[in-house]
Amino acid sequence: MTRARTITTLLLATVLAGGVGCSVSRPAPTAAANSAPAGELTPVQAWNNYLGILAEGDEASIRGCIYVHPGEKEKARLERSVAVISSTARLRKAFDEAYGSGRLVKLGFHCALPEARLPADSSFEIQGDRATVTARGWDTIRLIKSGGAWKEDFIPYEILTAEKKDPQSLPLDRLLLNLTAVNEVLKRTLAEVKAGAYLSAADAFGALNARFHGNAGQLPPMGVAYTIDLTAPGVAAEKHAPNTARVIELRGDGARLGQAQGTELGDVIRELSHEYFSHAFDLASEGGRSNYERALRAAAGFEKFVRPEHLEEIRALAASTRLEPAEVMLGQCFPDLNPGGACSTIALPASASADGVARFGRNLDYQTFGLLEKHSVILMFHPRDRYAFASIAAPGLIGVLSGMNEHGLSLAVMEVPRSLRAPAGMPFMLLYRTVLENCKTVEEAITLLRQTARQSSNNLMLMDASGDRAVAELTPGKVTVRRAPPTAALVSTNHQRGGDLDSPDRCNRFDFLHDASSRQFGRLSEASVEEMLAGAAQGDFTFQSMVFEPSTRILYLALGAGAPNHGFARLDLNPLFH
Repeated sequence: MTRARTITTLLLATVLAGGVGCSVSRPAPTAAANSAPAGELTPVQAWNNYLGILAEGDEASIRGCIYVHPGEKEKARLERSVAVISSTARLRKAFDEAYGSGRLVKLGFHCALPEARLPADSSFEIQGDRATVTARGWDTIRLIKSGGAWKEDFIPYEILTAEKKDPQSLPLDRLLLNLTAVNEVLKRTLAEVKAGAYLSAADAFGALNARFHGNAGQLPPMGVAYTIDLTAPGVAAEKHAPNTARVIELRGDGARLGQAQGTELGDVIRELSHEYFSHAFDLASEGGRSNYERALRAAAGFEKFVRPEHLEEIRALAASTRLEPAEVMLGQCFPDLNPGGACSTIALPASASADGVARFGRNLDYQTFGLLEKHSVILMFHPRDRYAFASIAAPGLIGVLSGMNEHGLSLAVMEVPRSLRAPAGMPFMLLYRTVLENCKTVEEAITLLRQTARQSSNNLMLMDASGDRAVAELTPGKVTVRRAPPTAALVSTNHQRGGDLDSPDRCNRFDFLHDASSRQFGRLSEASVEEMLAGAAQGDFTFQSMVFEPSTRILYLALGAGAPNHGFARLDLNPLFH
């Protein structure tokens, strides 16, 4: 998000085409003139003055800087927008007082800051009573001369939405309700921060993020108000709705497993393979096509590290979907060749909950290109002579990112920063499938991981039916195991920590899950885990969210862009393992 979007979406100021006639472009004076009378300020100086007023949050002062067009609904939009801006400023100040200066902004919150100014080389054009300001890194800013001073042009909603052509924008009547809802969230969080309800800034920000449907770090509050409908039924209203994920049962040896998945999902697999890789490699460009060919050659290089039964399955899947084997193999090793993702996990012992059930929560965050979030499936594998397992996957994957086997062993991967290297081990999704096919316990899984050549560095959260849990921090050279005592949660995101369970300030999502679980330890229900996953979500980037109960073989699953806000469906895996 650009600085322009950060600030100007506070009132959604956007480009305004000037009237007919000549205009003169002049560089902005470098010296600030905020102390001069409002009528003497240039458009740039007026805007800089406005930025300071937005940061202070005084409603009367904000109104005085805005020109609103006639219309009762436009006035209502102004009043509710000003209330949101004022609450935003007050929340930032409360965070500063409670947790230290700048903490809210460091957590990714978008708001006006007292020191915010346009670049010194900004310029403006005046056409009668209209002006536009051009500044590096900002959208063009529109102002109107009213009452002798330059004010923000509060563009009528119909014109604004026509110009933006944003399909996510809410209808005006819904927007007015949503502005009120956003303001209530801000005020509620403000009151809780002032009352000392949270252990840290990350803890409080996670609560705000859950209430903003995972978008507190993605959009400013006004951006949330215009595009994220907080008044629609959410997690609580849809809790444990009937499961909508398609469950595909696959049985037999490698050839039968691959053929069965291709038969069930062939059309979708072909579509995803072509469309996803078209976006990922930019196949419309010559350079993108060249990179794709290199990736296919690298994928073929993994064959000698893949188990024979998995290689047989890949070839059968390719034949049944009419794809090339290298294309299907690329699907299994694409994350090894293209590091990404920003996932979060938390494993809670039985002592964390009132009902004595150990739980394991996981968000899968990844670049979907608007495709993957529409096609999540549960693949129930029954491989011959190996353990049955459930994989929460995308069509065409035979490897595992998140899953549970018939013995309750559950796992989820989180990518970490790493260097790319030539194929030298099993693609990690196939390695984690191998764990589920062959291990009953966390200890068995760690032993297998240490004994197998590893291609990529990442973190793997593990929990078994006994409640034993561990994070295996993997590199090609070693496996480091991190555990937690029965009095604490075990958290992992996208960095490796060794034995460090508690040090803050390396990942906001880690800090939130750590502190929120500490604050509620002993009272953490399954619904509490869902709420924490909502707090750790990253907008539409989070497209799968789940809670495993390894001792009961129960899975709670939410799917789609912004997954935790769609409600979690309860799925009993026990009958599916047979």
